[in-house]
Amino acid sequence: MRFFMIILSSVVFMAVLVWFLFAYVFVSENQRILKSLEKGRLAVQNGSILSLGGLLAPDYVDSSGMDKAMALRALADFFQSTTDRQIVFTDVSIEVNEDRAQALVAFVFKAKGNTNDRWLNSMYSSSEANPIKIEVTLIQEGRRWFILRTAHS
Repeated sequence: MRFFMIILSSVVFMAVLVWFLFAYVFVSENQRILKSLEKGRLAVQNGSILSLGGLLAPDYVDSSGMDKAMALRALADFFQSTTDRQIVFTDVSIEVNEDRAQALVAFVFKAKGNTNDRWLNSMYSSSEANPIKIEVTLIQEGRRWFILRTAHS
């Protein structure tokens, strides 16, 4: 019985080790970046400022000049004025150059505004025929990728 437990423990250990290697070690930089973008997508859908704050580099700035703190405040206001946020990536292209990367992300965004104004609510939606496109500049620190800059494409 003891021999069986040793064998079983070894098999379980090997399975966990293989899973860990494939999930965290043998992952390409493109896959790591895609995971970061996916975390951002989920954070917006869930209205999580904390998660978004963890994805933005300390010196983040967007194309309109908003720094990290300003962007997070604007997103917090946006999250309070919308519900049922949904983002579907329609195309993601990533180009890695050492510790920097450029991603072009096309996505469809839909949300419900907390208002009965149909015109205002229509501003919270895009379509597959006309997706929103954003250029994202990322910087690598250790094994993690952080969003350094965003700009509408």
